[in-house]
Amino acid sequence: MSRTRSLYFEIIPLALLILSIIGVAFTQVWPMQSHYYWFGLFAVFCVIFVFIDTKRADDPGFSSAMLMQWLTTIVALAIVYLMIETGVINHDQAALFSILLLALSVVLSGIKLGFRFVLIGLYLFTIVALIAYLEEFIVPLLILAFFALIVEAFWIHKRIKASRNPPSDQDDDEVPTSSDPSQSGM
Repeated sequence: MSRTRSLYFEIIPLALLILSIIGVAFTQVWPMQSHYYWFGLFAVFCVIFVFIDTKRADDPGFSSAMLMQWLTTIVALAIVYLMIETGVINHDQAALFSILLLALSVVLSGIKLGFRFVLIGLYLFTIVALIAYLEEFIVPLLILAFFALIVEAFWIHKRIKASRNPPSDQDDDEVPTSSDPSQSGM
């Protein structure tokens, strides 16, 4: 995999985290319109996760299992929005259900694709708990978001630094030796 392509895969979790933070802030400020953002975010996450899964697969074919997981989650989200229309739940509750569904699908995708995606899902689960139990959740949200962004930025910096300075198996002065007797000249 090329260095540029690898960098894209390293930055994707950070971008998804930032989009999630924006969604939570959007929900706090405009709860009545936030469902449009979350629905769009589900579509973006679906495309990204299916793309990553397809690129990382041993078989270069299309990943239908990941697509089915995200499509069923989007169907569940559509049912949440149907419950808004019928008056079963309000917009604030729908926002919580939307974040909860996104968190679940991100964790499930992360189990297959990597722990950084699992951490994003756990961040979203924590956000739902904060919103559910705290009247004024914006300060803990900002602290948690700041911490999550720092961890992601550190991880990306570490990976970029490691890709620039790959570990060498032998020193430049060291002559490779062979343990194969046929090459020893005897």
